[in-house]
Amino acid sequence: MKQTRFAVLLAACALLVSGCTTLPPAASRANPEAVLAERSAQLQSIALTLSGRVGFSDGRQAGSGNLQWEQGLMEDRIELSVPLAGARYRLYSSASGATLSDGRQDRRASNAGELLKPIIGFWLALDHLRHWSRASGPVDDVVSLVLSAEDEPQTLLHDGWTIEFRDYRSIANQTVLAARLPFKISARRDKQTLKLSVQSWQVQIPSSPDPA
Repeated sequence: MKQTRFAVLLAACALLVSGCTTLPPAASRANPEAVLAERSAQLQSIALTLSGRVGFSDGRQAGSGNLQWEQGLMEDRIELSVPLAGARYRLYSSASGATLSDGRQDRRASNAGELLKPIIGFWLALDHLRHWSRASGPVDDVVSLVLSAEDEPQTLLHDGWTIEFRDYRSIANQTVLAARLPFKISARRDKQTLKLSVQSWQVQIPSSPDPA
């Protein structure tokens, strides 16, 4: 009798463990639009520097390179090195326009997307990519947003693109409270793809004004 009871107990425990291991992760109950709005409001006043790698493809040709991106409050400065092409680019973008230098000549345009198109193979607004890198963006422009169990953007539909965010980590310095930023970002639209693999996020510390 004792052996029978012991066997029944083991079977019950096995069923319990089996049931627990097959449960799906808890779904977020937060309002996606509210989460995105709060996140965007928090991050828009923070200047950041992204260091990492970027990969891109238009469905026919693909490329990749090392990326250093200073995301200032009023301007963006990007250094992109594409070893296979033997090219190194410097891009400056602000509200007044954009300039791209390859070490031989400077090209200017009204927006950075026009200058990046010959490099990555398709037109992409730099403002979009800036928002995607931070997992933020204007709520009105977002078609759909799925949050993770931690109430962080996981999948975003924006301007025909599907963007996925992974590997969130906390960043902070002496002047900025901790923020959670993704270190893996992938975007796709039809055959066009772009992937960011962030090695580091750094908060830019504003320079002190010169004494009068």
